Amino acid sequence: MYKKIIKLSILFLISATHLQGQSLTQRATDAKKNIMIVSAEFLVDATAADKTAPKKICESCSDISSIKKFVADNGVKSGGQLIDKWVSWKLDTTNEDNGKTSLKAFADKVDSSLTSKHSDRKALGSYNHFITRMADIKIEPPTAITNDSQKNADEEGADLADEVKQSTQGPVKTNKGWITPTNIAYAELILIILLLIILIYKALGNDKGVKRFKGDLNRIRKERDQLRHDIENLRSDLRESSELREEDRSALAKLKEELTTAALKQTEVEEAVSNTIEWDKPAAPQKVQEVFYSRYADLEGGFSAVELLPREDSDTIFEITILSPNKASFRVSGNLAAQKYALSNADYFLEPTCHYDTLPAGTIINEKPGLLVLTGGKWEIKEKAKISFR
Repeated sequence: MYKKIIKLSILFLISATHLQGQSLTQRATDAKKNIMIVSAEFLVDATAADKTAPKKICESCSDISSIKKFVADNGVKSGGQLIDKWVSWKLDTTNEDNGKTSLKAFADKVDSSLTSKHSDRKALGSYNHFITRMADIKIEPPTAITNDSQKNADEEGADLADEVKQSTQGPVKTNKGWITPTNIAYAELILIILLLIILIYKALGNDKGVKRFKGDLNRIRKERDQLRHDIENLRSDLRESSELREEDRSALAKLKEELTTAALKQTEVEEAVSNTIEWDKPAAPQKVQEVFYSRYADLEGGFSAVELLPREDSDTIFEITILSPNKASFRVSGNLAAQKYALSNADYFLEPTCHYDTLPAGTIINEKPGLLVLTGGKWEIKEKAKISFR
């Protein structure tokens, strides 16, 4: 909000300065027009040096269109384009000194545009007179402006601006009523003042909101401080808990040490008793494991229970060990002939039953046995055997 007020204030000062400098702009525009009239007359004289021009003095030149018509009537080709170029060269009217300097620079550029490509024109007798006339053209000093003279100056400035637009963009309609540069500038100032009043009113109306926001900010700060206090209390409790845990660890370690010592003493007592008393201990039953053989996994995902062979042969690739009534393990047979038979078609014999990471070739090494589970009449593969090759 306050940034907008500052920006509008700056705009107000710029507009006020622009309004004060309008008289300078008008005076500089008049001087520029006089230089173009003198230059057009010299152009006609220089172009018609070898013939008689209809009229070498532009008595009716009061605006851009009349200057261009004067040049065209005297048969100067491309004269209108050259005048349009002069019109496009702007003057610096920020202050009196800059206006005088830029007018002198404008006169020099016009002179250069007339003589740079036609150096013979400087030899004409009218050239020195042309330079003298341009040097005599200056920005008139400011004078007191009455209401009538101000109105006439505004209308003349508006007419000249319309002529400039007409010379470059075609004919346009002019409005010589109340829409003048001065009135427009005053309207801009009034509009900026109104906007400043509205923004200041809004800024004053927002004071309540600002106070409410400040209250919320203070409340948030108090809550933040309380939260910090609570966090510090929690950290203190945590440190105390850590110290208690260290004491508990020390007590537990001491208790374990005592239990270990007691267990060693108990073991020594039991060994002493065992050495003096002979106990009748039954022999542990020997677990008998049955081993069967199979040429390949004849069922999808497993081996047929009725097709297992009791004896090993040169083509029995797998060795199956029964671990319990419904569990068994299996591995690839160590028989080299059976291994050679398995490697002859590894994709068929080994791929469905074994896991390996290298190309199947050489001697098969059993890394980990596979696991089978009996389901109906099928020993189903629950875990493939892991093998490698050497």
